[in-house]
Amino acid sequence: MLGNSQSGSHLPGYTSNALRLFLEGLEQVRESQVLDVGSICGDNITFFARRIKRLYICDMFFHLSRDSRGILPPNQIWKHLDYPPHSFDGILLWNLIDYLNDSQVGRIAALCHDMLKPEGMVLASLAGKSMSGTVPCYFAIKDRFRLEINPKPEIGLSLHIRSNREVLELLSLFTPEKSYLYQNGIREYLLRNN
Repeated sequence: MLGNSQSGSHLPGYTSNALRLFLEGLEQVRESQVLDVGSICGDNITFFARRIKRLYICDMFFHLSRDSRGILPPNQIWKHLDYPPHSFDGILLWNLIDYLNDSQVGRIAALCHDMLKPEGMVLASLAGKSMSGTVPCYFAIKDRFRLEINPKPEIGLSLHIRSNREVLELLSLFTPEKSYLYQNGIREYLLRNN
C-alpha cells in the first residue's frame, strides 16, 4: 500500500521478478490455492483466476483500518485469517508488513506459517528506506508481471520501514528464496514454508 505523498500520485510501476517466480512455483502444484491479504483489486482477481484453482481474498488493510479506529473489539482482527492449517500453496502479503508493529508481524507470520502447506510460498512486498512519508496504496497486476501502484490514502495507517535484517528476523519461520530491490524503492521477498 505505498504511494508518493508529496505529489499525491502513485509510485512508478515495475516488473515483478518475485511475482513471476511465485506463479511459476504455483504452476507446479495441481489445483493450487492462494490467499491474497492485500486490498481487493479486480486486476489481481482476474490475473489469478486464469492461472490457479482458487483465490481467497482477505483485505487486511480494511480490517486494520477498522481496528485502528476502534471499530473492532480488541484482538479481533486476526479472526479474519481463521483458515484451516495447510490450506494454501501461496500467500500474498502486498506490503501488509509495512503497516504492522513487530508483534503484529510475528502474529501474521505465525498465521501464514500455519495456513501454508509444506513448501508453500509467501510473496511479501515492502517499502524501502527511501519511501518514508508515503501514503497507503494498492498493487494492481498488469500484463507480463507488471505491477501498478495506486494511492489509497483513506486507509490512514502508519508506515513502518524496516531494514532487510529486521524483515528476515521477523519472518524467520520461512526460508528466504529470493529478494529484489527495485528502482522505485519497493523490496520483494519470496519465502518458502519450512
